[in-house]
Amino acid sequence: YKCIKPKTDPTHTMRSRQLWNNCLSFATPSRLVCKSAGQVRQTNTILTSKLAALLSNPNSTVDVYQNNLRKRSFSWQGHGTDLLSDSLAHNYGVPKIILNGHSSSGFDVVNMVKNMDPNDESLKATGGIVHCTGSILAFPGACFLWNVRKPEDLTMESLAPVLLYQPRLEYLFIGCSTSIPPHVIQSIKRELQKENINMVIEPMDLTNAMGTFNILNGEDRLVAAALILPPDDDN
Repeated sequence: YKCIKPKTDPTHTMRSRQLWNNCLSFATPSRLVCKSAGQVRQTNTILTSKLAALLSNPNSTVDVYQNNLRKRSFSWQGHGTDLLSDSLAHNYGVPKIILNGHSSSGFDVVNMVKNMDPNDESLKATGGIVHCTGSILAFPGACFLWNVRKPEDLTMESLAPVLLYQPRLEYLFIGCSTSIPPHVIQSIKRELQKENINMVIEPMDLTNAMGTFNILNGEDRLVAAALILPPDDDN
């Protein structure tokens, strides 16, 4: 820190605030307002030496701050820990929904089955994955079959669960393997944002919608994915 106090006091973080307070304790008020280059050099030397002593002291403010950080309860367990998987698996006792994959018949969804019977070997073999045959609406902790099979079926009525979800959602990703007409997306955005002005609504292809949902869900964001599975050509 310079010897002349800046116009904006650097107290935006705990560390800078504590260091600044220590600087103030080392410099008298007269030293903080310098009128000559010589005074600037002299005060810089004083503060530099004091800060060096502060940083080298094991009991300094910085070391206390770093020790407090180490004591905080992080998910990090060591090298190679998957923090995203850790977040998705431990949602205050209710595992979060993970969109695992999709095929022509539907979507593989992890953690659809809650509180699996540990003695049910056939259920354990599935890993809690349920294959949902059809379009789905996915929320952070639940997933439902959705009666929409083509982009033209998108209406406010079909997206009513998105508005009913509490607390209010931040993101809605509409995934489809075919392009969604722009006027349909604009209509959906306009109507949904009347009820929730801060909601972000984005159309994507299926793979990107699923991946983005998983990442934001792992970050504890309020996110939903509406995934449209078009009917087969034979149907």
